[in-house]
Amino acid sequence: MLGKRDMPGAEWFPGMKLNFAANPLRLAEGEHANQEAIVAYCETRPVLRRTYGELKSDVGALEAFPRSKGIKKGDRVAGVVTNGYEALAGMLAATSLGAIWSSASPDFGIGAILDRFGQIEPSALIVVNGYGYGGKTFARQNDFAELIGGLPTLKCVVSVEQLPGETAVPGELVTTWDAALASGAGQAPSFAPVDPDHPVYILYSSGTTGKPKCIVHGTAGLLVNHAKELMLHGDVGPEDRFLYFTICGCFVGSTPLLPVRRGEIQCSLLSVDAIAYGEDGSPVEQDRGELVCRQIDGDVEVVLFVVPAEGQELTDDLLKQLKVRIRQGASPRHVPKHIVQVPDIPYTRSGKKVELAVARLINGSSKADNRDALGNPEALDQIRDRLAEENLLPKG
Repeated sequence: MLGKRDMPGAEWFPGMKLNFAANPLRLAEGEHANQEAIVAYCETRPVLRRTYGELKSDVGALEAFPRSKGIKKGDRVAGVVTNGYEALAGMLAATSLGAIWSSASPDFGIGAILDRFGQIEPSALIVVNGYGYGGKTFARQNDFAELIGGLPTLKCVVSVEQLPGETAVPGELVTTWDAALASGAGQAPSFAPVDPDHPVYILYSSGTTGKPKCIVHGTAGLLVNHAKELMLHGDVGPEDRFLYFTICGCFVGSTPLLPVRRGEIQCSLLSVDAIAYGEDGSPVEQDRGELVCRQIDGDVEVVLFVVPAEGQELTDDLLKQLKVRIRQGASPRHVPKHIVQVPDIPYTRSGKKVELAVARLINGSSKADNRDALGNPEALDQIRDRLAEENLLPKG
């Protein structure tokens, strides 16, 4: 199974050819063809149900559309989609073709999406015309028209009617979802054979320390991991129903057999050598990473520290502007609960920003920090004082 052990460059299953989409769609033939494969709920549309046979038919039709536009094996297909039916069908159509799928949430700002998709130069895009959240709808046709203009490698765009009654995303490259399916009706998925390490997904890091970094997952590795996580961890079979309540670009180890606790992966994962490291390079447990968060009464609050330019103050008007810019440039989920003006941010003597020491302050940890490693240790005292003034330090 292992042709080369070089890292990077290890070669698994030398000589094998396979296709990712062919595996989850294998149940579309035989006794499971008329069994429900998908039940999709969302705030803005009726419940959608599809059998395995119907899913395979849609995948074949949808694959035919980008192929007719010149999309081929190895090209990237991007989706700005909710975690629903179109995301699944789009991913399977892309991977059946041998293309590579990548996605972003539709509540992201255009800059945040371009930071991701600009790196992979997609040839095709599937995009919703908006989204619903918390009982409200957010039409984004004009925003996503701007996104299309920022991706010059695109050859075709499919607009999904996530908000019924709203217009499609405008643009010369745009075709509606229904029209794309109709154009390829009756065509079967090609299930193009690819090498075991051929990419399936491109996911991304959070982007908290610069532009998001691409994380590429290969075909054989993903299939083995899905089988391990779903069949062994979760004991999930063809007759079961399994729910992922998340965005479609998020993969975290889970099992339906154990309780869910905020901020934790449910259990150690088979074949995953996962270790968390602190600032000094040593493994840590029961500690936080770079994001400055703390848990309050069952909720999570994000604190943003701001050092204004000389002679400036953090006024109410500037606070509003910051929140609007964060909401538009990133997403509503990135807007901090608290924005606190401080004189300085702590850095190590080598110039690295220190997040963990600040997180410990906010979370009330008694762990002592190595102040000798800081170039400006007084910044920690200043932050502590400001947190006290804002009543943000833990009680007791």
